[in-house]
Amino acid sequence: MVLMDNASSRGYIGANPDKLKLIGDPLAGEDFGFILTPKSDLRTPFDQAIAALKADGYLDYLSSRWFFLADPAGSDAYHQLPDLKGRQIKAVTANDFPPLNFIDGKTGKAMGWEYDAIAEICRRLNCTVDWQVTSWDTMIAAVKDGQFDVGMDGITITEERAKEVDFSAPYLRSEQFMLVRADETRFSTPEQFKADPKLLIGSQAGTTNFYAAVYSVLDGDEKNPRIILFETFGASVQALITGDVDMVLMDKASSRGYIGANPDKLKLIGDPLAGEDFGFILTPKSDLRTPFDQAIGSMKQDGFLDHLSNRWFFLFDASAK
Repeated sequence: MVLMDNASSRGYIGANPDKLKLIGDPLAGEDFGFILTPKSDLRTPFDQAIAALKADGYLDYLSSRWFFLADPAGSDAYHQLPDLKGRQIKAVTANDFPPLNFIDGKTGKAMGWEYDAIAEICRRLNCTVDWQVTSWDTMIAAVKDGQFDVGMDGITITEERAKEVDFSAPYLRSEQFMLVRADETRFSTPEQFKADPKLLIGSQAGTTNFYAAVYSVLDGDEKNPRIILFETFGASVQALITGDVDMVLMDKASSRGYIGANPDKLKLIGDPLAGEDFGFILTPKSDLRTPFDQAIGSMKQDGFLDHLSNRWFFLFDASAK
């Protein structure tokens, strides 16, 4: 018999599944910790970082990966991922869709859910990322023509878009909600909004939010004058705050960033209008599609995508300056 903690035992049992096993109840419970030089000035920063890793689920991801999925004795799901041998991937976004992609007001750096997801995908596939920026209205065409390998901007998977580009496996589920001013009392349902011809919707042309406004709220007329178009989501939200429009349709996750930046000015109302999946877009017939799908699958399995959602949708404040 050898006494050993449950976590470490998994590695040895994994290497010798026909030779070892755990029996009985635990004899004692103990905590692991890093050791530091006495009175080290690193202790407080380390403790704060560990607390952040617990809060956003990163430690849960590490446990899932190393104690349950990784096989130190042989091939596992991570070994089976394709090796892109350091290949450079041209990735493009618009930096206009917090918390998925945006410029941080405090650091001035581009960051967000999708930045971290692509970085992790390339870490698992052994590739590097060459980040580029373009506008939303040119992104799909540019990826289709091969100017970029992969594009992302909270892009929902639709049949129409799938005719132009390839989509990766879904990485996030989106539901459209009504984002309104905090003092809004005139309507709480799409039906009430539609019934008042004075009410206006702010939207961005060509987005699923636009089509939801047309077909889930109004009358199916894409030229309906009650839909006021803006170049970016941010511009439509600013128009909502200033009273130029009365409602913006937006997924709940992204709405958190705008509400966090304007907690006294914005709120979500009503039930979700539709559920949609987000996916990365790739050049048609790209050889990256299968590797990306496999990497996304592994990130779902080990909880890394849950960690990203905890970090960017619940803990990070995109309005901090």
